[in-house]
Amino acid sequence: MWDKELSWIRGFARDLEARPALPEASPEDLEEHSRQVVHLQDLFSLLASLPASRRPEISAWDDEVAPLWRRLFAKGDDIDRYVLGDLWASILMDSGEIERATRALVGVVASARNFYLFDEGLARCQEARELCAGKSIVPLAQLINVEGSIHSIQGDFEAAERSYNDALAMAMPLDDKDFQIWIGATKSDFLSQEQFNLIETWLEKAETAPPSERNLLAEQVRSKLAALDAMRLSAGFSRFRSVSVAQLAIVERDFAKARQALLSLGEADNIVEGPYKYPLLTVRCRLESRICQLEGDWPGAYEWVRGALKEGLRHAFPTEEQMVLAEALKVLKGLGASRQSRPEAGLVSDLVQLLEDKDWYTGRSHSQSVGALARRVGEVLNHAFETAMDLGRLNMAGLLHDIGKLRCPWSLLNKIGPITPRERALLHQHSEHGAAILRTIGMDDIAAIVEQHHETMNGSGYPKGVPPKPMGAVVAVCDVYEASVTPNRRYKEPKAPEAIIEELKTLSGILYWPPAVEALARL
Repeated sequence: MWDKELSWIRGFARDLEARPALPEASPEDLEEHSRQVVHLQDLFSLLASLPASRRPEISAWDDEVAPLWRRLFAKGDDIDRYVLGDLWASILMDSGEIERATRALVGVVASARNFYLFDEGLARCQEARELCAGKSIVPLAQLINVEGSIHSIQGDFEAAERSYNDALAMAMPLDDKDFQIWIGATKSDFLSQEQFNLIETWLEKAETAPPSERNLLAEQVRSKLAALDAMRLSAGFSRFRSVSVAQLAIVERDFAKARQALLSLGEADNIVEGPYKYPLLTVRCRLESRICQLEGDWPGAYEWVRGALKEGLRHAFPTEEQMVLAEALKVLKGLGASRQSRPEAGLVSDLVQLLEDKDWYTGRSHSQSVGALARRVGEVLNHAFETAMDLGRLNMAGLLHDIGKLRCPWSLLNKIGPITPRERALLHQHSEHGAAILRTIGMDDIAAIVEQHHETMNGSGYPKGVPPKPMGAVVAVCDVYEASVTPNRRYKEPKAPEAIIEELKTLSGILYWPPAVEALARL
């Protein structure tokens, strides 16, 4: 049995290597990928349930399984890397394979970071540090590198710098062959990556530092770039040097020099080599947007950041997507403030456009339908039930109710296989993410409605488990109705309008606010 299953894993790895990235895959390829992932999850679950004495040789299996984590990520399937990798890491730990388990955790923690599960990711890093008990190994050095990236995304640049220096110190005495064995990269590439991580950390810190500290950080960057010039960088990292030069020029407000450095990143296939492939055109668009912001050109900044989001999704690199989203929110806030006469609806339109760039169904068809329906239901409530619904706010909240999905992985939003409880919990976070995004750009009143659109009357909803207020309840009913009758989702057959209205009536007062259900039924 085990030989047959191990042979199947080899075949899955080959299929995965040959298959196109999921955003570009055919429906048939997506169905086959889903079927294989479910089989792999069942297999891992079986192994986890068995005592160690009844399992096959786990180290031999790990030799075949380990390449899957990078391949899943490269194909845009971050969610399955997260779920399957965590299950496999637990099997390795239970089998006493600490070094191999740490390698598996690298992908798990990287995915947790990509899903904004920062506390979880840092906790797993600390767990690995304790398990390895100070032992210097390549997988732990790589994991500490991911730890640094989490600190950096959170804006804790001092902690990020400590992590990157820890990773450097751990890597220095190790042999090049260890890097080839454990992460499929050269020691030189790993060390170069850490140096560039330190440079980026200093540059991001310099953006908000006072002038004296900014100048000091700029000097550190120049010194580090000079040291890197003396190293033998791979072709990919040599191209990434242009990114650092551009960022340094932005910090020093030399925009002409920055744009000149960014010109070399204009080709869509200009991908950095080394431990990770990196979409440099996305980076260029993001940094061009930052330059426009500093110049006060908010429309230009918006167009560049939209290009960054689209290009980042095409290459499926979630960490860069996080940075692009953070930049996009700064642009939207600045764009709104720069146009005093600009109606709030323009900001809503921009946000919906960003979501459409990521997920066509949610961003355009579904969101617009929920927004329009929420306004109509509000009109009925105001007329027949003498409520005082703000129809404009209802429409905006309907349009933006799923905006938190900007922070959800593409691979989860578009998954066609069964959704696991852990994946469902990730999806449930979009309500809180949406509220946080809207509060960031000053739309607090809409944020309160968006946060409640999955709450229920009996308190069984999320995120807080409390009954929604009237406008949140209206959006909730409209969301359920539109999601049920719309045929655009691959994983769900649409229902007849009459059938979903009857279901809503049955659950009226239990899950849904009765006046909202009645108003919808009248429509």
